[in-house]
This record gives sequence, structure tokens and C-alpha cells, in this order.
Amino acid sequence: MKANLYGDFVKGNKFHHLDPILVKGIILHRQIDSYIDTHPAVNALQRQLQNELPKVVSIATDLYFDHLLAREWSMFHEVPLHTFLEKFYTDSSLNTYEFEPKFELLLARMREHRWINHYSSLEGLDKLCKGVAQRLSFDNALTNAQPIFIKHQKIIEKAFFVFMEAANVHLTELAAK
Repeated sequence: MKANLYGDFVKGNKFHHLDPILVKGIILHRQIDSYIDTHPAVNALQRQLQNELPKVVSIATDLYFDHLLAREWSMFHEVPLHTFLEKFYTDSSLNTYEFEPKFELLLARMREHRWINHYSSLEGLDKLCKGVAQRLSFDNALTNAQPIFIKHQKIIEKAFFVFMEAANVHLTELAAK
């Protein structure tokens, strides 16, 4: 799980010297990103939200989908979310790797504050959006993303479920490779 998350911290294609487990996670992470970025339902949603979320519509979409996945977790996974997350937080299988310091700090904060546990609530979504907004190097509308989600909840949920239906099959095949 952490190897997949590490994909956001590895730039370019100079990662094949890493352990095969990390390489597989990075590649899977990039394949997932590519799939969501090219999915017609996601693209249509982003066109609808573009004016309210300029420059950050794709980030907001990812955060909205994270929120909805956490909220609807039991539809997509047999292990309860709290059990899955506890395993993620306590998994020590990758402790032998030297990750970039920013990634290590992120993991430590995620464990300490149990961030993902809050994704399913609207308050958690708001906090998530505001936290990401602060880390961006430019002025952005992510601070308003939670009220925008509420305003467009029906169309966001529809796009999410259309995407997840297709992604469930596609990503299962990718993970098996």
C-alpha cells in the first residue's frame, strides 16, 4: 500500500533501481492516475466543475473520489475500512527502505493523526481540501472545494460510481500483473 503511495514522490522514470516491490507500486500508482485522468465520466465531471475550481479541478476530483471511496468503502472491499486503515498505519513491511524525507514525514503524520479515517465525513473532506490547498505553491480554490462538493454532490457521486464500476475491473487486472 505504501509503495503505491510513494508514486507521488518519485519523479521521472529513474526508479527502476529500486526494490521490485517499490517499482511495482510506483507503476501501479501511475497507471491508476492515467486511468482516472482519461476516463470519460471523470473528464465530463471536470469540465462541469472547471469554472468553480480553476487550476485545481483534477486535484479536487481526486479528493472528492477519496471521500466517496471512504464513505462507500463497504461497496468495494470486504475488509472494513477501519481494519484496512489500521493495517496500513501499522504495516512495517517497508520499514527497511529509505524513502525521501518528505514521504517519511507524510507517513508519520498520517499514522499520528489517522488522516484517512476522517475522509468519509464532510468535515474530513473540508480539512483535506484545505490542507492540500495550503501545500500548493499558488492561490487556489481548494479551500472552497467542500461547499462545491455539497452543491454538486449528485453529479459528483454519479461520475464516481460510473468510474468505479469501470475502474474496479480495470484496476483489478492491473494489480494482478
